[in-house]
Amino acid sequence: MEAIALIMGLCIVAFLAYYMCYTVYQSFDYEDVTDTYLPMPLWIVQLPMAIGSIFLLFAFVDSLFLLLSGKTPNYISHEE
Repeated sequence: MEAIALIMGLCIVAFLAYYMCYTVYQSFDYEDVTDTYLPMPLWIVQLPMAIGSIFLLFAFVDSLFLLLSGKTPNYISHEE
């Protein structure tokens, strides 16, 4: 059950990371700016979310590989 949950979470996070990076690229390509008093390139505002989703994707991949290799994933070992 743990592996199935990690695979499903990995699929969801991969979808999130892909579309966050695609959104940053589109904002850069179309030269979108924010709608505030200080017009700022929108890709700069969106970039931390894209980077964070990529890091979350790496964490899911690492946990899945640890589980499939027979070791205890980090999120379980920190509970004990």
